[in-house]
Amino acid sequence: MLHSPCRVLDCAAAARCLRRGGVVIFPTETFYGLGCLAARAQAVARIYQLKRRPVQRPLPLLAADADQAGAVVCLEAAPSHLTERFWPGPLSLLLPARPGLPASLVSAGDGEGATAGKAALRVSPHPLAARLARLAGGALTASSANLSGRAPARRLEELDRELLAALAALG
Repeated sequence: MLHSPCRVLDCAAAARCLRRGGVVIFPTETFYGLGCLAARAQAVARIYQLKRRPVQRPLPLLAADADQAGAVVCLEAAPSHLTERFWPGPLSLLLPARPGLPASLVSAGDGEGATAGKAALRVSPHPLAARLARLAGGALTASSANLSGRAPARRLEELDRELLAALAALG
């Protein structure tokens, strides 16, 4: 499901799609995102397939607010001087993941173990992205809406046609 900021956005329909385990493309404060509810492991797997992204590279997460963020990561580990200054905003923090988050969204570590068990998350200032996460009822994956290794889309017309075709084929 693709929603254009040029049309009247039906956030309620997009949120229903997400709650059913669907995948949507939506604008964020950085690039267009390809997202699903982070708690839906099958939908997360679908994102990896659509992007042709190795599962060893965890997807970033986007939350509507601190409460939603705290449901998927341990916010008490976040440096408060950063969250107070930069959230909501495009700053992603690598924080310990809460149990129940799909394994593919959690870092296995870098050999040193410093990143093991952590997930990258930001609280979005984008009104549409935040509203979509609120209506869907949880944090979303917010990987850029492009095939792995290709340029991310900042504008609707930059979206990768191959990715759009693969998403449309899902039904």
